[in-house]
Amino acid sequence: MAGGAGRLAASASTAGGAAWVLGCYTVAEDGSEKSIPGVYRIRPGETELQWVTDMPVPVEDSVLLVYQDRYIYLVSGWHDLGNVNLVQVLDTKTMQWTRATPWPGAPVFGHSGGTSEGQMLVCDGVRIQDPSDNSPREFLPSDECWSGRIDAANHRRILWRQVAAHPGAGRYRMASTGDVKQRVVFAGG
Repeated sequence: MAGGAGRLAASASTAGGAAWVLGCYTVAEDGSEKSIPGVYRIRPGETELQWVTDMPVPVEDSVLLVYQDRYIYLVSGWHDLGNVNLVQVLDTKTMQWTRATPWPGAPVFGHSGGTSEGQMLVCDGVRIQDPSDNSPREFLPSDECWSGRIDAANHRRILWRQVAAHPGAGRYRMASTGDVKQRVVFAGG
């Protein structure tokens, strides 16, 4: 990627016949982290990722979901100093960004999810608990799971509802995907 610096916590998927890489951060010499806004694409036959646009709000450790082989959804994630509840949508045909219905759960990073035929399932991750006193904030696992149905008439509208958590503790950076049998599969973490 441009700039030559190592990147961490990016998300990737395919849409519109290309592979896309979005969201990452870099670590400076002093240990500080910076969310990077770049969106990169590579098409078959190309040998390098190409920058194509920037995210309105840079996030990393976000869930990246694809709808209609066209729209890329970035659900929640980490931005510089904290989690965001945003659902940012990139139209890969027009290269325009919009926002969808916000993430209704506790904002998280390192969560996972999948989508199949307009139905999203997003689970787990890490949430922040800000203490009421002056002690440091805590990073706690989240075991929340949310289902989101994308409105077929308006891709920016998502009807969210909380669903039962999977067995066991909440996971961080668990792998997941939507599969051809129209279900979402989670693994690892």
